[in-house]
Amino acid sequence: MGLSLDMGLGAAFPGTAGTNAGASPQGPRTAAAAGFGTSVGASGRLDGKTTGVLSVGTFALAALIYIWWSLPR
Repeated sequence: MGLSLDMGLGAAFPGTAGTNAGASPQGPRTAAAAGFGTSVGASGRLDGKTTGVLSVGTFALAALIYIWWSLPR
C-alpha cells in the first residue's frame, strides 16, 4: 500500500470512506465572524451594534485624554 495523503475518516474506519465528499461547512469560517458577526461583502452600512461600540469607544478615549490632561504637572 503506498503513501496516501488524503486519508480522511476512511483510514481509521473503512466503513465511512467518502463521507466527507461534497461536505458543506455551516456557520462562520473565521474567528472575527464567530466573535463579532462580521461578514465579507456587506452593504457598508453601520448597524446599531457597530455604532454603539464606536460611540462608547470614542467616549472612553475622550475621557482618558481628559483625565490625562487634567493630571497635575
